[in-house]
Amino acid sequence: MKSLYGLKQAPRAWYEKLTEHLLKLNFKHYDLDDATLFVKKVGKIVVYLVVYVDDLLMTGNNESYIASIKKESGKSFEMTDLGYVHYYLGIEVTQHPKSIFLSQKKYIGDLLNRFGMTKCIPLTTPMEQNLKLTSIEGKEFEDATKYRQLVGSLNYLTTTSPDISFAIGILFSFMQKPCEGHWSAAKRVLRYLKGTQDFGIKYTRVDDFSLIGYFDSDFDGDKETGVSTSGYVIVLDQELSLGDHANNQFQQIPQQKQNTWQRLRQQKKLCGSGKFLKICR
Repeated sequence: MKSLYGLKQAPRAWYEKLTEHLLKLNFKHYDLDDATLFVKKVGKIVVYLVVYVDDLLMTGNNESYIASIKKESGKSFEMTDLGYVHYYLGIEVTQHPKSIFLSQKKYIGDLLNRFGMTKCIPLTTPMEQNLKLTSIEGKEFEDATKYRQLVGSLNYLTTTSPDISFAIGILFSFMQKPCEGHWSAAKRVLRYLKGTQDFGIKYTRVDDFSLIGYFDSDFDGDKETGVSTSGYVIVLDQELSLGDHANNQFQQIPQQKQNTWQRLRQQKKLCGSGKFLKICR
């Protein structure tokens, strides 16, 4: 496969070759939101495999079975087993016997340095309470590309910082023509992250859990368009696990739920379920 590197069709050719190999191992490819996910089930054994170029992240409930899959894959590809995952795509993974903690401290630090905010004063909330941003917030921002880069980078942080999702959703509404007020709101999120770099999401194993959903919406929330914003929160085992709202295609947390998110996150008690992660190349 080395001959593929450098060619425009290399990523696609490699993905097709790897997919063919995994399907031969009886993995199922669920072409849903994420085309990189492969799942294999044998009785009570379940193995999940995620692909990012030539980095493979594998997890499941049977370590010896995972080892057999890696051994079989090693016959077709030259691979290196890196053991338990510690860092993957900007996400830091801290593993304990009964839990896994995900954070992005380094990513936040790099972001603060990139936008000259390393010495900023931290704030306790990602967005000013009851703030209603409109399309005109002062003068037009002189560098729209810089604004888009910042908001796009912040969006990736919602993976481990769901408490900023509502603010990011609002900021995404002004990507086409941002104003100085929008830029100030984006920098406020950085100031909030400055004081929460060590926070993240903790996954613990649960044997019995309940899944409960809450839904709410405002009325005429957008003063310019009259559009209402609906949102939901999913609670897993008495902990908040997911939020969304109807006006954007990425995770959102309704503004009235932000304080709850922040409190749980500070206590490092955002819980789901998980066992162990393995990585190989």
